[in-house]
Amino acid sequence: MRGSLSTIVLILGMTSIAAAQDVSSLQRTIDTLARPVSEEQLRELAADRPNAYVYFLQRFLADRGMLAGGADGLLKGSTIQALLTYCRESGIETVCAGGPMRPEAVAAVARAIVADLVPVLPEGWRIADNGKGGSIGLRIELVSAGPNEATLRFTGTAARTGYINVELSPLQSAAPGNWVASVSARGQQDGQDAGDLWLRTAVLDENGYIGELFAGPRLPEGEQTTRVTASGTPGEGATRLLPYVQFWLQAGQQIDTTVTLADPSFEQQ
Repeated sequence: MRGSLSTIVLILGMTSIAAAQDVSSLQRTIDTLARPVSEEQLRELAADRPNAYVYFLQRFLADRGMLAGGADGLLKGSTIQALLTYCRESGIETVCAGGPMRPEAVAAVARAIVADLVPVLPEGWRIADNGKGGSIGLRIELVSAGPNEATLRFTGTAARTGYINVELSPLQSAAPGNWVASVSARGQQDGQDAGDLWLRTAVLDENGYIGELFAGPRLPEGEQTTRVTASGTPGEGATRLLPYVQFWLQAGQQIDTTVTLADPSFEQQ
């Protein structure tokens, strides 16, 4: 195996002297890929532009803390070892061990990478509406997500008047006192119509929803990210609290709205 890997390094190195000196063309190739990237795109990239594929792998592995140093598009020993570590963690070590540029290895790695790159809502967050799931009629796309942030895009025509909620926390016990909810937010309205985005906190008793701790403020629009904060005191009978962002819509509105939410907090003061 060591001989075959050395041959791969030599071949890629001989065909990539310029790439080692200037990776701008490799980056431009990567920039043309869809977000999130597909398995088919990665397989085609490996076949047609192997150095760009290696460059993509190096950036991906570096983001995961598996590869130190800059990306250059050359399949050197450090890149191979980092890739084999990723393959082992992904359960595909056997197919990768035969050579990382073999079609079956590329396919297996592409599947694993695509699965890893699919954004997932942060732990404790949830999307809900005020009826049967999807009854508002909008497409909800999770554009990107991190441990404590998410960017969502809402598109389509509202089939009914109602709301979509982005819950920012599991239910909290409603201990007496002043509760403060806060989130960093940025909204961009590109559709014909604009819905209303609000930071809110629901109050529940043992039987369910009974009201709001507060019903605002409105989230900002534009390129600036703003920290939005509101507070309230739960009344008698309240047992649980739920902070969330509400997207309120009127029937027939044509929506294309992207909202980024980050670092929510909800605490008793």
